[in-house]
Amino acid sequence: MSNPTKILVWLIASRLTKWRGEGITQTVENTLIHAPDSVRFTLLVGPGQYSEAVEAFVNYPNIEVTLAQVLPLPVIKPKPFNEKDVLRGNNLLLAVAELLIRKLFLNFLIKAYHRFAYTFEMLVLSLMQRLGWVYSGYDLIWLPVANLPFVTMLKGAKVVSFWDPFVFEYREFKDISQVLWLSFKRTFSATQFIVTQSSNNKRYLQDIYRIPENKISVLPLGHPDYSQQIDNAAFIRANRHKHDLDVNSIWAPRRIYGQKLAEMRSVYLHEKVNQSILFRLLSGVKPETKFFLISTQSRPYKGFDQLFAIFDQLIKTAGSRYDFRFILTSEPPPKLKERYPWTVQKIHEITRVTNSQLACLCALSDLVIHPSFVEGGLGTYPQFEAASLGVPSLNNYGRHMQELEHRSGPDIALTYCDFTDVNSTVARMLELLENPDLIERNISASFKARIPWNEAAAAFAEVFVRTAKAS
Repeated sequence: MSNPTKILVWLIASRLTKWRGEGITQTVENTLIHAPDSVRFTLLVGPGQYSEAVEAFVNYPNIEVTLAQVLPLPVIKPKPFNEKDVLRGNNLLLAVAELLIRKLFLNFLIKAYHRFAYTFEMLVLSLMQRLGWVYSGYDLIWLPVANLPFVTMLKGAKVVSFWDPFVFEYREFKDISQVLWLSFKRTFSATQFIVTQSSNNKRYLQDIYRIPENKISVLPLGHPDYSQQIDNAAFIRANRHKHDLDVNSIWAPRRIYGQKLAEMRSVYLHEKVNQSILFRLLSGVKPETKFFLISTQSRPYKGFDQLFAIFDQLIKTAGSRYDFRFILTSEPPPKLKERYPWTVQKIHEITRVTNSQLACLCALSDLVIHPSFVEGGLGTYPQFEAASLGVPSLNNYGRHMQELEHRSGPDIALTYCDFTDVNSTVARMLELLENPDLIERNISASFKARIPWNEAAAAFAEVFVRTAKAS
């Protein structure tokens, strides 16, 4: 039996960045946990990511989560959070003072400090790795993010991921796009291989970066099967219109881990706020309530302005028949809340959720919406998450849906429409609430197009192993 291939996953983010709520980290998580046992991973993360990453991989012995640090000090083994300790060592006066300082005076300086400290730490860590002092002995380094500072210094064979070119395609990113373009270029030049998730992305790399075709591999991502994440989906759907439903009966509990009590307390309190917002949602439920789930981040190309215009028209068109409630896994731009007064009652922001918690929200929903004008892969994560639990979805049309349709067939047209046409989108949403035949065909179209994650992860592992052996 041959020795397993050892992969170092270099995904160190700043202290202000968490593990949950990021599309790239969700993809890395799925890739690692579904990869074959012939590959062993060491995931290198920053302090802000650490506790949630440990929670994600605690049951997978072939994945080691390591806290990146400049000094080779002993790392305290993460321990589970004890709810009884929530108030221990917590000075309310100091906490309020710190909040006021952050909000009123030093927020900019604090961010600048963290950015400087992060850049310095990355420089030192990259140099130490190159000298063989830390993180050595691996067959390959996987760089899920191409623009992390100083990764070109790392010693060893490297594979880098390219998820999408959006930051270069939209003028809203003009302040950082030129810097990032050069950073990507340097990383691509210093790595042996590039993996990307769609043919459109490959064409961009060839046409704009002038990267030879034999250095690029298209690896479509897997699609989540949320029926494996929770075992109470049927209970949620049968009881979701009960106004006295216990939040805990439909919510997947978190297992909180960390090194420091303050770190674990922060995750715990965020969870309690999420549960409170879910309580507000469920306590106001009516027989005619319809739940919509929007699971994406707020970015210029994500289509939030258009989505809220659609919801406004939906309420005007069918608000007398249905009580619409919109669950978001991110915070929308404040300007939209100011523009539409109904957001106070109808918007419920439940953020930084685990995969199991997102599955619970999906099972609760009547319709899953993805408003993005463009995505990096084939289709959207939410449409496959929804289909795996028997929930229909509606996606904004873009090249990601076009490529999925080309690969999977014309039935995919049942899962998208042009969100710039507000009236037709509202009409399609109502159809997906009221037409059982269309609902079934919509779910079937996405389900048939799905790629199991174990197949996608095996393709990643094959590229890693092949690149390691060739280097």
